[in-house]
Amino acid sequence: MNFPELDQIDELRAHLRAWSERNPPFWQTHQEKLEDQVTSLAHQLGEERFMSYVVPRSYGGIRETVQARDLCVIREELAHFGALADVMFGVQALASQPIVIGGTEEQKKKYLPLLARGENIGAFALTEPEAGSDVAAISLRVNKVSGGYCITGSKKFISNAGVAQVTLSLPPPTWTPRERESAPWSWRRIRSVLR
Repeated sequence: MNFPELDQIDELRAHLRAWSERNPPFWQTHQEKLEDQVTSLAHQLGEERFMSYVVPRSYGGIRETVQARDLCVIREELAHFGALADVMFGVQALASQPIVIGGTEEQKKKYLPLLARGENIGAFALTEPEAGSDVAAISLRVNKVSGGYCITGSKKFISNAGVAQVTLSLPPPTWTPRERESAPWSWRRIRSVLR
């Protein structure tokens, strides 16, 4: 039996390893230069098209749809060489997927190509002081106002907050009491808020 996708995975892994070996400075982090390193690393990952695996082809991605197997291989290889690279890629994927899944066509066209090229860095704001990372317990409020939205609430531990151009947060699910009791949350029940 022939599995051509496995050849593609092997090629991806080899490309990542070769890139990592050519760029050893990215695997050594220096706290005083961390912001510059993170920004440079995101741009490098974008230039090499690794970030393109986090979005579909129609928005600048490599494949027709985002493949979990690709994301796992990339994260595994990046983590092998350094946590900073793995975190940068992982958060980029985390910030991109809610847009891929639930964003409007306008949001997808605006944000996804820049994230795929590493020109913009994504941040993900989920954790709250009282709710932790429990999506059903989020207290953030989003109200439509003239000219946009008013967001009220607080977040903590926002991955990439200091360097991101695109921040994604999840407002509380808009469930009826019956829905809240009957099922775990799903992407269809939440709206993404983009900055």
